[in-house]
Amino acid sequence: MQITMATIPAPALPSVLHQAPGYKSTGLTSGGDCDDARLLYADSDGDGFGAGASVACGVANNTDCDDARLLYADSDGDGFGAGAPVACGVANNTDCNDGNRAINPTTFYC
Repeated sequence: MQITMATIPAPALPSVLHQAPGYKSTGLTSGGDCDDARLLYADSDGDGFGAGASVACGVANNTDCDDARLLYADSDGDGFGAGAPVACGVANNTDCNDGNRAINPTTFYC
């Protein structure tokens, strides 16, 4: 009997395919790229804003003016910030009234 590819039965496939070690359906468990769908940037100061070249795991924006320190919004322009960290601002958050330039730590005890 002559054997041809047509006479050799195909092997049965497993009912469940297994993923490579280290991977989960929600992403990587260690190492590698966290999100292949977008560029991510290092957030060295932990404020949620990134800077510099893209990295494997980080934040989705690169708008941080100074990723070595936290910066705060200075809405009244007096040099003193307030509130949560922002991408670009001043290096302190000691303004007790960021809506009034005349009230700040040098002119009024906050």
